[in-house]
Amino acid sequence: MPRSLRKRVREDTPSEGGGSDSDEYVPIKRTAPKRPRTTPTAKKPTKGQKKRVGHLTGALRQLAEMPLDLLFEVLSHLNPIDILHLSRTSKTLRGMLMNKTAAFIWRHARANVGLPECPADLNEAQFTKLIFEPQCHYCDGAKANTIIWSNHTRVCRMCLLDSKKFGPLKAQFKIIQDVIPSVTIPDRRYGRKGFCHLYARRLYRHYDKLDAEAKLRWLQEKRDEQQSRTEHTNLCKAWFEVQAQQRAAELNKIHQKRLEAIEEKLYELGWGVELEKMEDDDDSILDHPFVDQSKPLTDRSWEDNKEELIELMEQIQEHRLAREYHDRQRIRHGILKEVYDSFVVSQPIHAILLGLADVARLGPFKDVLNAPAKDDITVEHFAAALKELPRHIDDWRSSVDGKLVALIKTADSRIRATKSTLALPTTFFQCHCKLTVGYPQIFTHACVANSFGLSYPECITWEFDRHALKMATALLQQWGLDAKMATKQKLEQPSLFVECLNCSDANQRTVMKWHAAVNHSSSCTSHMRLVDLDGQEQVAVKALVAKKDLWHRSRNRHFICVACRQRFDWHGLNSHITDSHRDGVASSLAEDVDYAPTLGYQSLICAYAFQIKLKVKSMVASDSANLSSQGEIPRPSV
Repeated sequence: MPRSLRKRVREDTPSEGGGSDSDEYVPIKRTAPKRPRTTPTAKKPTKGQKKRVGHLTGALRQLAEMPLDLLFEVLSHLNPIDILHLSRTSKTLRGMLMNKTAAFIWRHARANVGLPECPADLNEAQFTKLIFEPQCHYCDGAKANTIIWSNHTRVCRMCLLDSKKFGPLKAQFKIIQDVIPSVTIPDRRYGRKGFCHLYARRLYRHYDKLDAEAKLRWLQEKRDEQQSRTEHTNLCKAWFEVQAQQRAAELNKIHQKRLEAIEEKLYELGWGVELEKMEDDDDSILDHPFVDQSKPLTDRSWEDNKEELIELMEQIQEHRLAREYHDRQRIRHGILKEVYDSFVVSQPIHAILLGLADVARLGPFKDVLNAPAKDDITVEHFAAALKELPRHIDDWRSSVDGKLVALIKTADSRIRATKSTLALPTTFFQCHCKLTVGYPQIFTHACVANSFGLSYPECITWEFDRHALKMATALLQQWGLDAKMATKQKLEQPSLFVECLNCSDANQRTVMKWHAAVNHSSSCTSHMRLVDLDGQEQVAVKALVAKKDLWHRSRNRHFICVACRQRFDWHGLNSHITDSHRDGVASSLAEDVDYAPTLGYQSLICAYAFQIKLKVKSMVASDSANLSSQGEIPRPSV
């Protein structure tokens, strides 16, 4: 039958184990169509051309001419897929290998790879094709990786997703559902069960022709067949798992040999030291596409990719040197921190000091930190630099003061500002939090100080407070006072307050400290006066300040540990002193003994206008006593 005709009459339903090897072992004889007889001119083979004997040449010709016992011995050492391929090389070998008498050859081949016995419904060639050849029985595609064990066929992904071939069963087929081949169809997240529509129609047509008794008998036979196939399927699946493990081990072995070969090449190029210093979790070279292959390394492929690997090794070296530098700097900065912490503790508790990062940038300290990698840095290496630190702190204070003076001049060119201007009662600044901050409180403001109270004022964008300047100047002129340092000291006396008559009435007086008065409403300027409160009025103000103190204690790090100079909020301070300095024994804290408020804390809690009630002085005194005893909070001084 001509080839084109064979294609036309092909069934649309694949046979179980179908394909070119699905017949009996005896080869199928087909009668070739008669052709007109011609008398061709005999041609002698040219020199060097091999004569074809039985359609075989070379090694295959010698194989066919071997004695049978020797040929069978050779074939018994082959794998099943090799036998199948040989059966397709010529009619001679096919006729011999497909003969039932050659069954022992196939059994030996299966035994060589540990394959289970051939199932009853397949011959050896069909079984071999099912196991080893990924050909789809439904479209003849070459990428069929799914085996439907219930009917011994392979199917590709495209056919599985084709709803015309696989999917849910129609209602009429439900009665024979358990004997229809099924498979798991891949879905977005989970697989779904699908049935082969072609087999469903084929089986149902046969089932529908039977009488009632035959139907029951036929269903039972099919169920028994499925049970038998299930047992054989489990053996085959176990074999596939073993093969996958062996293949993975084989590929891993090849991969390891490739790694060793590449490593040897890199050693020859002088990268051995770098390879030895690579960290265990550094997979940058192992993940390189050229390295991460399960193929033997060839000289040609190495020459093609050598430069790229050298470039990668240079990057690895650069990263390693940077990592070692950072590790070394981390250790040395830890030693510097230990040295500087000791220095900070030796200074007055409200001393304005450099931040650790600024200290590390100073020349003498920087030289020690950047000493050669081979030098083992200790505390003693910073001794000389530590002696020069007070001078550097003075220089830094002078530099920051100069920047603040320049800030004042920039804000108002009419002001002839000098460094002495910073300490005047009319000089105030603001940062992004919009609080009015004087000098030198600007160095310990919560926005610029870290947990050790070390100052970083350059990190904040400061603004000169022109409104406070205008208000302060107007008030001082109204009271006949000069904007001098002596005036500032007078204004900061505990008993001296500014009273706003415009905000006071017959029942209460509105009083405030100087730095709060400069932020008061400008419409009240002409109604503000300096007052010296008596003892009972000061007690009333202290009670009101204590309320603000209670609110601010948990809002930020306003308290300094006297022992180690770290800054905490009130709760953190209690926990720190109890755990770090009292061996876990909790007790009340004493100001100036265990802790001290920050330099600007008193200004913070007094930055309000306080209303003193005039008719209930006894009640005010009682409230003050109660507030001072709450939560072991000491009464602040005003």
